[in-house]
Amino acid sequence: MAANACGHDWVVEITQQEEEPELDQALINAVSELDEFSRFAIYINKFFKPGLPARLLNKDSVIEELSEHEVNELIEKVSRNKIRISRNYGFISTYVPIYYMGNVVGVLVIESEKELSERCSMLAIYMLNIYANQLSLLYKSQLDPLTELLNRQTFDKKVIEIAADAAVGHESHESKQRHWYLAMVDIDHFKSVNDNYGHVIGGVFQGSCRLSC
Repeated sequence: MAANACGHDWVVEITQQEEEPELDQALINAVSELDEFSRFAIYINKFFKPGLPARLLNKDSVIEELSEHEVNELIEKVSRNKIRISRNYGFISTYVPIYYMGNVVGVLVIESEKELSERCSMLAIYMLNIYANQLSLLYKSQLDPLTELLNRQTFDKKVIEIAADAAVGHESHESKQRHWYLAMVDIDHFKSVNDNYGHVIGGVFQGSCRLSC
């Protein structure tokens, strides 16, 4: 995709994605096409919740991966001062915050030989914010609005993905570190719960299959 002055093509590409891996790759492609640098690493807390770690998005980054503590420190610094710039070992390091709903949920780390232009910095912030908004929409679309657990469509998809990976032995390093549990719950005389407390409360406790890790 050729670089474009206002980033329109990148925005279209990012907002067209309906699956998380493809969305991640669209952002990585867009950042890599900004032309003024080639060394970068993207860290993001995909659940947008305080206390959860920000993970490296582009695993093939040539920049050495930071520890969870180092990433948290960076996020705190860019939260206070927005874009930060430092000079080390012949490189200029630029740290660009990733915002969602006014909060910093991640950081883009860039190493370049010269300071980034204002246009490049603004395009980077623009794309990162678009990505965060699209990621939030995808995340919400996977949840049941009442229980905030995986909805049936996402549940079915996850079960198929896990079974397929296990069958062919192609689990990623990350998936091998995760443990999945499937539970089926059946509540006797459940009608009395609905009758006494209403269907809204009953829906929260309704027996169903859920996938968790």
